[in-house]
Amino acid sequence: MAKKKGTDLELVVAAIEKGLEPSSIVKHDQHLPILTSFEGHKRQCDVVIYSGTERRPILSIIEVQDRNSPVNVGTFDSWISKRDEVGANQLICVSRRPYPSSIIEKANQQGSRVTLIELPEGIPEQLPIDFIKVKYQFSDIVAEDIDVTFLISSDWKEIITTQIVDSASKHQWKNKSFKNNDDIEVSIHDTLLEILKSIHPEENKIHTNSCCFSFRQNKELRLFINSSGCKTPIFLNVELKNYKYELHKEPMNVAVYRTTGKGDDGWFFETIHNSVYGPISIKIPIIRHEASGGYQMLDVISDIPFDFKQYLTVIEN
Repeated sequence: MAKKKGTDLELVVAAIEKGLEPSSIVKHDQHLPILTSFEGHKRQCDVVIYSGTERRPILSIIEVQDRNSPVNVGTFDSWISKRDEVGANQLICVSRRPYPSSIIEKANQQGSRVTLIELPEGIPEQLPIDFIKVKYQFSDIVAEDIDVTFLISSDWKEIITTQIVDSASKHQWKNKSFKNNDDIEVSIHDTLLEILKSIHPEENKIHTNSCCFSFRQNKELRLFINSSGCKTPIFLNVELKNYKYELHKEPMNVAVYRTTGKGDDGWFFETIHNSVYGPISIKIPIIRHEASGGYQMLDVISDIPFDFKQYLTVIEN
């Protein structure tokens, strides 16, 4: 997860650079000392790469501009100054927008000490013919009030304790595991999502309502819990007041990690989605896997304002 707002693209860059040079040490959001400062002042660097050998170490800094506007001359000059102040051998500039000719000319005058990398949106016809496709899916429910009531058959009341029921209904309804009718581990939260999916089949939309669910109408609300070595059935009544439910699915955009004039070094998939909880940003950096000729997923980098669980699923064509 991104450490602070706006740093997720920096983490993508760090992951790709580490993937391209596994022997290097790559660090994010570093403060390096200014070599000429007598008072110990430092400069912040988005990404720092330590490579080379012990006898001939190489220090590279990366500056990332995640904006819809091109890097201007003033910003570029400040990056050059930062490189020199911290004693770095190389400056790598990363931008979503193409560099103006004035920046390209200045970079060429710096020789190998400056590398310009662009992040253009991928054009399918220009991507490798066997390139992977990635889709994003998000499903959740929030409610003004959620009341879960357990119903226990009289045959099992001696086995199920009040403590187990209270713990599940009041504190762990999203996480506590039960078995469903197919003997699969689920939570009450997972079960409700499946029921609401059948009630609200329209995707990519936030549905609002209030209602009560009972195991008598929804057989999915019959779950099982292991207690005293027995698989014990429990039945649920659930009341949702002013709930919001959504199932969001969409293809992820792909951007190219392109060294100007030298081709594509990597890619990253990304999506930004305004969910029921707030904005979600997901980025997945990819590089070529040299041994297999395929592709290697380096990480899942997210900027999300809440706790979450993520799953990766392979979908065959």
